[in-house]
Order: sequence, then C-alpha cells, then structure tokens
Amino acid sequence: MRVRPVAKVLVVLVLMGCVAGISWAWGSGFRVYSVRSSSMEPAYRYGDAVVVMPIVDAVHVGDVINFHNPIDQQMVTRRVVSIAGDRISTKADANLLADNWTITPRLVVGRVVTRAPFVGYVMLFWKQSVGLGGLVALALAGLLLYQIASPKKKDESTITIPTSVPLYVARPQPKGVEYAITQDEHGRRHVLAVSRQNGEQSKNRQRMKR
Repeated sequence: MRVRPVAKVLVVLVLMGCVAGISWAWGSGFRVYSVRSSSMEPAYRYGDAVVVMPIVDAVHVGDVINFHNPIDQQMVTRRVVSIAGDRISTKADANLLADNWTITPRLVVGRVVTRAPFVGYVMLFWKQSVGLGGLVALALAGLLLYQIASPKKKDESTITIPTSVPLYVARPQPKGVEYAITQDEHGRRHVLAVSRQNGEQSKNRQRMKR
C-alpha cells in the first residue's frame, strides 16, 4: 500500500472537516476574541482567546460575558454581578469594585464558554502589518521546501544506453530528432540519433573519430 497518497487524502479530509466546523460555528454565532488586559485574571489571562456563544435564554449573575461598554464601545470581558430589570452590572475579577457603568442586553455580544491559552497573542500578531508579511513569507518558504523535497520525475523519453557513457543529449527542434553523444569503454565516441515513428524508436548510430 502506498503511504503518501493515503496521507494526502487524510490531510485533505481533516482540512475539509476543520473548514466545515469553523463555518458551522461562525454561522451559529460563535465568535473568538483576544483578551487584552489582566483585569479578568486568574480566570482569563492577558494573551488568551475567549470563545463566545450567543445568549439564547437570558443573562444570569455569575456569567462571564462579552459586550460593548457604553463609554467608548470597546469590546470587554466581564462577570455579571447583579441584574436589576434590564440593567446589568459587571465587574472584573481582578478589581475590587464593580464597573462604573451598567449595560443593557442590547450591548451584550454573548456568553464566554471557554478560553484558548496564548491564542490571543497570535490573533494580535496577525492583525498587525508585520503579521501579514510573516504569513506570506511562511507560505513562500513552505512552497520552496515542498519543491525541494519533491524533485521532478525524469522524462520517460530520456535515452538510456547501458553499454556506454552518455556525454550529453541534444534536440535541435522540440519535435525533431534527438541526438546523444556517447563514449564506450575504448574511448571512442558515437552519435546516436533517435527518432519516433508510429510510437516506436528507430535508432541510427554513426561513428565519430576522436
């Protein structure tokens, strides 16, 4: 059984599964945000990424939510500490006091369901111009390594002469006759002309004196 074709098929299937899963999650409203401060430590650290899902029922006290704060509309991650009617009070885990604002459900993006350690660093890096340039450079380097590791196959029309040493092969025209200069064990050179007719090779040898 050939391993490489099977491995390629498996890689393609895994990639297709990842793309399908990401597309489903995105279409269902799941989002990923990077944590840019240490205000929610130790639960969520700077450089983490949080996965946020839409709230289908209601916000509850103790939930960690992502929302646009009412001051500058920046995305923040906070824990719900109290709810009074449609007013929600939040607090950062590392702070002693609650936030100096209250929000409405309209500002809530979703509930945090899990975190991915250090993934936020990667997200912040790719958002910068140097990150995009690094991605392009990485893709080019991968393509170059693939070409080096996968040499081209030899052309099936290459002339092979087991009893003599070929010096070089020349073809004056793309579809013309091929000429091979060979040298035997006695040091004598030979001209081998190869032409293809009806799918067969007809060989004509001419001797050349040194």
